[in-house]
Amino acid sequence: MSISGMPMNVTITADISNTTSMDTAAGTLTTNINETIAKINKAANKTEGQVGFIEDVTVTASADGRFAVNSPSGTITFSDNTGKTATKDLGLSGGPKDTLLVEISQGVTMDYNVTASQVINYGDGDNNLINLLANITKHLGSDDAKDISALNDADLTGIQDFATNVLKLRSEVGAKQNSMDSALARNSDQNTNMTEILSKTEDIDITEKAMEYATMQTIYMAALQTSAKVIQPSLLDYLR
Repeated sequence: MSISGMPMNVTITADISNTTSMDTAAGTLTTNINETIAKINKAANKTEGQVGFIEDVTVTASADGRFAVNSPSGTITFSDNTGKTATKDLGLSGGPKDTLLVEISQGVTMDYNVTASQVINYGDGDNNLINLLANITKHLGSDDAKDISALNDADLTGIQDFATNVLKLRSEVGAKQNSMDSALARNSDQNTNMTEILSKTEDIDITEKAMEYATMQTIYMAALQTSAKVIQPSLLDYLR
């Protein structure tokens, strides 16, 4: 699971089965999650009130057989470890997604953000920024030769891997930005072309059409006058 993108591996210490009451299961989940949160806060040397401190969560059971997990520290997401189904079995999966999607064309969507989890986690397993900083803090305060050596070996490698991951994510975001800029320019060109086509079909030159109207009106009046002069003598001749 993760809270505001902070990954954490929660182990359920008690057996939750079909015979376990919802309230008991909620209490077990609350205890196990908060124990994990306490370990993370301790490893990161965070205390209440400091930036990055994760507050305890509360898990309650609702009348419709669901669990509600609330955290003052941000959005909670759940996922199972490989080969495990606890999250799915407890109905905690399918929560809000971190990925943001936008439709850039009809029927074409793409994600345009990078999640905090993607930034923090730079490798497999427990390789993440929080554990890296905790290890560096521990090794800096130790007089043990192995810990001092780890600063130049594992810790330095971790920093380089984290920086590489950030650069990779930046390049991905840049590529997405370029794609969206290209789509924006393409849509703008299409709108301009459609406007030009519509203009050629429906627009008129007011001055030109006014002159044409005046000319046609003059021709029409002249035709009427000519017809009247031709018809008038013919009628008089008929009356005589």
